[in-house]
Amino acid sequence: MKLVLNEMWSSKIAVELRRRGFDVMSATETGAASRYSGVPDDVVLLRAQEDGRAVVTDNIADIGDPHRRAGAGADPPGNRLRPATAF
Repeated sequence: MKLVLNEMWSSKIAVELRRRGFDVMSATETGAASRYSGVPDDVVLLRAQEDGRAVVTDNIADIGDPHRRAGAGADPPGNRLRPATAF
């Protein structure tokens, strides 16, 4: 599974996860920041879907709300919105 860590997560976490074999990037890292940093949460989710990545976030309410307002259901296509504590 390919992941992108939302802005609240330190890029140090991404570095350590990559060291352990995970395909992960941090929204604040060079190379990802221009695509994921400083943009609204719904844009982060859309871009992650385009990139084939799941978003790791503590901001599940804001990530899910734009999708629900669009009338598309509880979970964006290809994603399961779950709090980090569920893992």
